[in-house]
Amino acid sequence: MSLRVLIIKAVVALSVVLISAHPAVVFGETTDTVTGMELVSVKGGCFQMGDTTGEGDPNERPAHEVCVSDFSMGKYEVTNEQFRKFRPDHNSGKFEGLTLNENKQPVVNVSWEDATAYAKWLSEKSGHSFRLPTEAEWEYAARGATTASRYWGNDTAEACKYANVSDATAQKAFPKWKSEV
Repeated sequence: MSLRVLIIKAVVALSVVLISAHPAVVFGETTDTVTGMELVSVKGGCFQMGDTTGEGDPNERPAHEVCVSDFSMGKYEVTNEQFRKFRPDHNSGKFEGLTLNENKQPVVNVSWEDATAYAKWLSEKSGHSFRLPTEAEWEYAARGATTASRYWGNDTAEACKYANVSDATAQKAFPKWKSEV
């Protein structure tokens, strides 16, 4: 059994992932027929969960081995357009005068309750069973099968090449922001 995972991203770093049990184990890419989300398959395995480098919070220690099963994950965050198939009146709002509400932008300002309701709706529409992931499933996917401190390696100066982070351009536009990797 493979698991399909979709991502909904919310303001203040609330990221929720939905997982769906699907009878076929296929490693590659597929598209959800209800929302049009692109999904990629992830081979399950074991990893050291938690702070493996000493840079994390105390509640992430000690690192310990955890194993997860195969699953699929959304290649991109759930967009406003995709979320509005479930809740047409959803408004992601604005941040510092900039809209967060364009159709192709990630959906934001969703609660845990919104995410679970979306999972239930998607389950009913798709015929697959969706749920929120465990912490271990999320961390395994985020680590990208690496033992480095970040999925691209240990060099924080490389962050802008691989992640959506506050970089020099954002620092100029929003001088009050502090960039931390």
